[in-house]
Amino acid sequence: MLSSESYRAVKNIQSILKDSGVVDIFSQYPTKDIAFSVLALSRLQRIQNSADNSPKATADKRNSHEDLDTTTVAEAYNSATSLINSDNIDDIVDKKLIHDLAYYAIFANAAYSWTLGLLPGRFHWGKFAALSRKTGVLRHNIIAANWKAETYLPAFFLVRDVKRQKLILSIRGTLSVEDILTDLCCTAEDVSTLTQDSAEESKTCESRAHRGMVAAALGVSKGVGDLIASELASNPHYNLIIVGHSLGGGIAAVLGTLWQDVFPGLVVYSYGCPCVGPLNVQPTTNKSIVSVVGEGDPFSCLSLGHLLDISSALSVLCEDHDLRNDILTRTQSENISDKDMQWLMEKMEALQMTMTAEKHYPAGRILYMRGNLFGRNECVTLKVVPQSTFKYLNLHHRMFDLSRHIPHRYEGVLRRLISNTRRNNCK
Repeated sequence: MLSSESYRAVKNIQSILKDSGVVDIFSQYPTKDIAFSVLALSRLQRIQNSADNSPKATADKRNSHEDLDTTTVAEAYNSATSLINSDNIDDIVDKKLIHDLAYYAIFANAAYSWTLGLLPGRFHWGKFAALSRKTGVLRHNIIAANWKAETYLPAFFLVRDVKRQKLILSIRGTLSVEDILTDLCCTAEDVSTLTQDSAEESKTCESRAHRGMVAAALGVSKGVGDLIASELASNPHYNLIIVGHSLGGGIAAVLGTLWQDVFPGLVVYSYGCPCVGPLNVQPTTNKSIVSVVGEGDPFSCLSLGHLLDISSALSVLCEDHDLRNDILTRTQSENISDKDMQWLMEKMEALQMTMTAEKHYPAGRILYMRGNLFGRNECVTLKVVPQSTFKYLNLHHRMFDLSRHIPHRYEGVLRRLISNTRRNNCK
């Protein structure tokens, strides 16, 4: 039997599927047409991405100040915290942010407990023992923990970090059927419509976000909000840090927005941040949120709007055989003529004119990890990028590679960034 919350989520998901407007191309078109349309669109996307990343395009963006790819990590951190005051911010705060990201990634990872954190040859007897061993937080500094997720209520823990004088709230990502139900409630909702039972929260937040994440954030707020307020009142020199990976990172972003006026100095670190909300509203615009997104992470540009856009473009290509065949013919060779290149770019722009659905984006200031995220010796860069980086869902053979999303990957790469003394030479 489903709980009342799970039943409500299932009904919401059914409504979303019915009213989404996603074109069911698999029932409308032959498999052959779909396959060739996917191939044609993926080639157009690859050509456009190559053109956008060319030296000339990059220089044009820099000169127009419309792209934030070259914004330093220090500039992102400068708006998120005031822990360091120095004239040499580019040198000092840059390194501190990387250290902070690596440090709090441990706590985001620890929310999965021993389920994903077994060490070779060692077994942790109990979740609290696993948490203490992973984070170094002593048992009496673990203030609260909820290890069993429910629909609209994720697993989480709250600890007191005595060394750094922080309260750390860590929210777990997707690991249960209930978490998946929360994920699938993916329409954008005005936060005020979901905060009627909490006047304190509704008055501080004018935003739109993923419905499931908002409901989950409210569940966490009701569970530990008063406890956090009491702890901070008893320890006024402490600040609140909220961390999370995947769904947990999205919920952390929403919760950080709900609490931004309640707990001054609050900072959110979201790892593998999913699509949280639309552009130009909170929490997407909330600068107290720092999101780390790895190159190729499939959930950074996977919202209902992204699926609507892809289904729309593929539908056009399935219908227009001549256009699809022309694209495939002109992209057969590695050496595409300037004339064909211009034609292909025009067709891609025309297709994008049909891709107008409202999409969700990762929240806050986004730090993009690029490079060999699986190796040990290659350079990895960490740069601020705008939300527009995640505007389109690109089709390729590794687009759903979940190994690029797992929490251990983020923790490991951030540790490499700390130890890599050559990172300032990475481009």
